[in-house]
Amino acid sequence: ITLSASDVDDNNLNFDLTEAPDWLLFDYISTISGTPENEDVGDHNVTVTVTDGGLDTDFIIEQVFTITVVNTNDAPFFGLSNAPTLLEDFSDTNTIEIIDFSDPDVSDTAHVFSITPESVSWTNVTIDASSGIVTIVSVADSSGSATFTVMVDDQNDENNSNFSRNFILAVLSQNDAPVFELSGDITVDEDFVAPAAVMVTPGDIPPDEEDQVVTYSILPASVSFADVSIDANTGEVMISSVPNKWGSSTFTVTANDGGQQNWTFSQPFVLTVNPVNDPVTISTPIEDLFVSHYTDGTIDVARLDTIFFDIESDALEYSLEVLNPSEFLTAEITEENKVVLTFGSHILNGEELTQFVGEAEIIITATEVDPSEPGEPTNVTDALLVQDKIEPTFEIGVLQNTIAPGFMQFYLFHSEVLSGAPVVSITGEGIDTLSVGTNDNLPSSPYFSNLSTDYAGTLTLQVSAEDTSENFSDTTYAFISQPIPANLSRQISLGRSGAFMEIPEEAFPVNDHLIVIPDYYGFQYIHQEVDDETEENLIDVVNISTMEDQYQQSVTFGVQSESVLEWIGLSPGFYSLIDGDWEYIPTFVLQSENKIFCLIDKPGTYVLKQGAESSPTVLPEQFALKQNYPNPFNPRTIIEYDIPYGSKGLEQIPTSLVIYDLLGREVINLVDGNLSPGTYSVVWSGVDKIGSRVASGVYFYSLRTGSFSDTRKMILLR
Repeated sequence: ITLSASDVDDNNLNFDLTEAPDWLLFDYISTISGTPENEDVGDHNVTVTVTDGGLDTDFIIEQVFTITVVNTNDAPFFGLSNAPTLLEDFSDTNTIEIIDFSDPDVSDTAHVFSITPESVSWTNVTIDASSGIVTIVSVADSSGSATFTVMVDDQNDENNSNFSRNFILAVLSQNDAPVFELSGDITVDEDFVAPAAVMVTPGDIPPDEEDQVVTYSILPASVSFADVSIDANTGEVMISSVPNKWGSSTFTVTANDGGQQNWTFSQPFVLTVNPVNDPVTISTPIEDLFVSHYTDGTIDVARLDTIFFDIESDALEYSLEVLNPSEFLTAEITEENKVVLTFGSHILNGEELTQFVGEAEIIITATEVDPSEPGEPTNVTDALLVQDKIEPTFEIGVLQNTIAPGFMQFYLFHSEVLSGAPVVSITGEGIDTLSVGTNDNLPSSPYFSNLSTDYAGTLTLQVSAEDTSENFSDTTYAFISQPIPANLSRQISLGRSGAFMEIPEEAFPVNDHLIVIPDYYGFQYIHQEVDDETEENLIDVVNISTMEDQYQQSVTFGVQSESVLEWIGLSPGFYSLIDGDWEYIPTFVLQSENKIFCLIDKPGTYVLKQGAESSPTVLPEQFALKQNYPNPFNPRTIIEYDIPYGSKGLEQIPTSLVIYDLLGREVINLVDGNLSPGTYSVVWSGVDKIGSRVASGVYFYSLRTGSFSDTRKMILLR
């Protein structure tokens, strides 16, 4: 409002505003201005004065006028929060909010917000009509930019009912990570056979990324309990077993499209290989065994902890079963887990050989004890075939009748059952096949054969046979066909062991003949079974008999061998077989000739054993009268003397031992009789022949035996 006035005096006029509403302002010159608010609606009085000077005589004029403020609609007002700049496929929900909203019209409360454009293809934009909050949600694989207008309407349908603000929304394009799904977790058992696979199913590919090449990788790249590999082009994961391994791990499969951002996408899967109790296995099969004569009687055929194997190192227990058991075979498992086979034995020419007949199968089973992995205990078996490759052997007993020197009888002691009767032949002067008969007296010798010949000299008996296991053999035995006149005095050799006989003249009747079987089996062996501890024998058993079964005097039977001196420490002694039992015979040793012998006075079966019940007598080999001891003595002394073994053998000879005093008078005769060779001792108690004590002094003792005599001095001190 501009104030104006006139003065006839043309004085300067001054205006003043003395009354006005607060919203009116005066510039103290001539202008009144102001903007009323909603609360200023109504009549307002305004008083204005004007004066033509500042003196009391100056004139002041006052004028009052009314200003009426009429109510009109005011537009609402607001601001917007900053619009975000977004990347394609943003994940969070974004908003733009109304800020500093106001409406001068206090009564206006029904405001409605709207937005244009209402939608775009590259993002979802919505507005809350009440609050005006704009919500922005991504549209997959979309980008773009647009200017949006947010408008508010106060619903008065008047001027100034609307107010709007603009914002620019931009969703920037970016590379989309490749997406895919996995077929799932894998759970298998240890040592699974068929490979397992994890398949990749790719997701949708944005049109702008269809030319991208996606490659796949996996982490961890390897584990100890499975072989894991991935096809870089398809993402397929192949899983193969690692023997006897188990475990669990989470793997991550990652796809890479080679972009600059969001170029990878990963998915996990869990691989679980469950432990399973592994079966017992055979690392080295037990080899079959072929048994020959020279196979050890006891043999370790297998150490089971090297044959059977358990990957988890579980303890194993072993069992053994023998199929087709044989009396010649025992099998056991020792504490050291060894399979030990023990075979039977038989004697061939005094040598103990291994014996086994037929075929036996040994089944060995290994079973787990308390498996460390889940599952029932497992077991496995291995078989050992024991086969008889022992050819039949024979001990051959020869009965040679010296009454008819050309007639001999052969007893065949075989080691096992034969498939048929043996073929017996004699080689020497030509070849002659002998007939074979059967003998029911002795099961161990069911076959015998006879030979009648006028040949004198060395002959060889050959026995050909096959056993029930189709093992074939030829056994030969060399012997001498030679008559032995029984009534001649001579030394006879009885075979390889050094056995001999010294037969005194006229030991046998003129019409008698000696029969000797110089081998392991004697005459009584043919007629009865004898339980003999053969390991105690130092020589083979020898059977000595005559047609008359009697001697007229004792005969020397013994052994001459370099081993005799060694045998002395074994307490050797001769024994005679009497009614199936061995009885000791006094035994003598002649060291210079390496002889050990005894005297036999009747036919029989004899052997030299170790560990005899009495030690042998070591025969002196020259006459000797030894110094008495003690000397001097009181009240008694011992006198020793030797009677040697000489040309008369063990024949007794007259012997005397006499004590004399210094005057040559006989005091006492200590020995007066016939004595055999040997070492003797006698005690003199210092008495005479009537038992009276003799006085102290010097005495002489004199030995006379055969052609030998000797005298020594001794002193008696009372």
